[in-house]
Amino acid sequence: MTDLRTRRVEYRYQQDPREHVIQSGEGPLTPGEAARQLIERHLADAENNLVLPEPDATDEELLRQAEILGITDIRLSKE
Repeated sequence: MTDLRTRRVEYRYQQDPREHVIQSGEGPLTPGEAARQLIERHLADAENNLVLPEPDATDEELLRQAEILGITDIRLSKE
């Protein structure tokens, strides 16, 4: 049985403060992985899927891409 960890993510999307709850069962949730999930949450339905991150992107690349797409100030806290 996988032990799911629940994390609250506070961030800004297009300058508006937001929060989202992420459940992760594969080790600790990093800011980069949170950025990946937020990009997918906000832009997965975009007609152009080129904005979605590469599967092997590093945390630094994910955070940079998120910032370009208007997702900033990502903060993780335990639920």
